[in-house]
Amino acid sequence: IIAVFLCVILPKLSPVFILFAFGVIYGAFYLINSMYTEYEYEVTNGDLDISKRIAKKKRCELLSVRVSDFTSLSEYDENNFTEDDNMTRYHCSDGTINHLFYADFTNENGEKCRLYFSPSASIIEAMIPFLKPQIREDVKTLLEKELSEETVSEENNSDETEE
Repeated sequence: IIAVFLCVILPKLSPVFILFAFGVIYGAFYLINSMYTEYEYEVTNGDLDISKRIAKKKRCELLSVRVSDFTSLSEYDENNFTEDDNMTRYHCSDGTINHLFYADFTNENGEKCRLYFSPSASIIEAMIPFLKPQIREDVKTLLEKELSEETVSEENNSDETEE
């Protein structure tokens, strides 16, 4: 709008103002698209690989960790949560607290690390065989609880659509 107004006032510089306006529009479009990020989780032979996709175009590998190295894996609960200030944190979630999990592990340098992520039920199922036995049972219980909640919510949705 400002470029059009300036074109009327200074007609000799109108091509510059129009190019400037198109540049601003393109820059805004590029900036908005680059803000769109999503995380991909992949479990292969006991390795959890996490990649970040930016603007549905650029992909970068963020983290690869052995699931068997997890010292804990749990669903995030605000009321029952502690965190060490010396931990390295990896935030690889969709940004909501719904379905947010965290896993603690020690990296190859011996540093304690915590991974925040939002895996689907199929990713959790794929990780279960590689988890330590004490963690495996807790995760199975969490998964069963989550699947039963999904089933109840699907039944409620189907009841509402029938009415």
